[in-house]
Amino acid sequence: MQKIAVITGGGTGLGQSLAKQLAEQNIIVYIIGRRTHKLLETQAFSPNHIIPITADISLPEERAKIKTKLNNIKIDYLIHNAATAFPIIPLEKISLEDFRHIIAINTEAPLFLTQCLLSQLKKHARILHISSDCAHYPLANWIPYCTSKSALFMIYQCLKKEFQHKDIYIGSIDPGMMDTPMQRAILDDLVIFPEKISLAELQKQNLLFSPDYSAKYCVNLLLNTTPEEFQTREYVVN
Repeated sequence: MQKIAVITGGGTGLGQSLAKQLAEQNIIVYIIGRRTHKLLETQAFSPNHIIPITADISLPEERAKIKTKLNNIKIDYLIHNAATAFPIIPLEKISLEDFRHIIAINTEAPLFLTQCLLSQLKKHARILHISSDCAHYPLANWIPYCTSKSALFMIYQCLKKEFQHKDIYIGSIDPGMMDTPMQRAILDDLVIFPEKISLAELQKQNLLFSPDYSAKYCVNLLLNTTPEEFQTREYVVN
């Protein structure tokens, strides 16, 4: 039976690369994102395997719409890839709206989309969180993003225990520093933060990973590991 994957943030960057590589494995891939035209660009790589769903995962009603769109579909792989880092600003400029926006996308959406689709996960389904080193290492002016990713890491740890007897496996991977639209936007942002120079230098020296490179690690983790290996620890692409 053909396997099914669901990827959030499938229109660009790592999500697009994941969709392409999973489609190459003859897996049907549902990609979720806010921008239909970006999703269609991803679908063009493999029209028979990649199916777009336009939705804003940060909103409860949109997550309900996703569930309806996937009605009666049993899922093998659920990949929480969508995220935002913006705004990157110091404490005195953070608004409650800014903070809640990042938390809604990076933390609430993975948790509650998993809840929403739980009944549609197959036995031995795998859920993969796309993490970040910001979950573990603080950065000046990055309070909302670091907090959101740290919380996501704890969700991974909690669900690993909660799913122990449910035949559902959950993993986490830090895809490394990638050359993605979000990363380029960070480098081009006018806000100056202490780590900006080192990021720019990485880009200048072509030391940022390509999304395809990081996606290969993610796909290997999803498809070629035992359940114990898959969820035993958070992996880091290097």
